[in-house]
Amino acid sequence: FWDLDAANEIKRVKPLATGVETVCWSPDGRLIAAGARYSEVWIADSTGKERFRVANDQRHEALLFSLDSTQLYLPTRAGVEVWDVAEGERTRSIDTRPLSNIRTMCLAGKNQQWLMMGDRFSELLVVFDPASGQRIGQVECGESYAHSLAASSDGMWLASGYTSGRVRLTQLSEGLHQTVSGKVRYQFQAHRAEDDSRLP
Repeated sequence: FWDLDAANEIKRVKPLATGVETVCWSPDGRLIAAGARYSEVWIADSTGKERFRVANDQRHEALLFSLDSTQLYLPTRAGVEVWDVAEGERTRSIDTRPLSNIRTMCLAGKNQQWLMMGDRFSELLVVFDPASGQRIGQVECGESYAHSLAASSDGMWLASGYTSGRVRLTQLSEGLHQTVSGKVRYQFQAHRAEDDSRLP
C-alpha cells in the first residue's frame, strides 16, 4: 500500500503464498481483492485487514468488483461465481459454457452494464448481463487468449491485449433485443517479447 502524495510505501502484506497475479480495488475504494491462477482469493478492507478468502479453483487470475462494490465476479472451472462481499458468501453462478477458461474481465457499455469476458482458448469476447447472468452478445477479435480488457470512459470502445503484444480496439454497439456486438476498428503491435531484454 502506498501514499501516492508522499510517494511512500505505508504497508506491505503478503496474502498469497504463491504470489499475486491480479489485484483490484472496489469502485468505492473500500475493498481490495487479490488472486492468482493456482491460489485462493484474498479480500481485505482498504487498510489490508483480511475480510475473507475463497478457496483455490485454479482460475483466479481475473477478479472484478461490481459497479456498486457489493459483489465480486470470480472465474472458476465451472463458470463465474458472484460473491456478496459484505457477507463473504457466494450468491450465484454465471454459466459461461462453452467457455471454461475465463482469463480477463471488465465492465463496459454506456452505464457499465455489460460484463465482458475473454477466454484462453477462444477468439471470442463474450458479453453477459451481470444482473441476470444471461449471455447477450459476443465480439470476434481474430486472436485467442486475451490477457487484459479495458473499456473507454464512455464504455463503447474496448481495448484487448494479447500475448503476441498486439492490442485491438473494438467499437461496441447494441442491436435489437439488447444484443451486443462489436467490430475491431484498429490494431497495433505494442510490444514484442523478443525485444524485451528483461525476459530470459
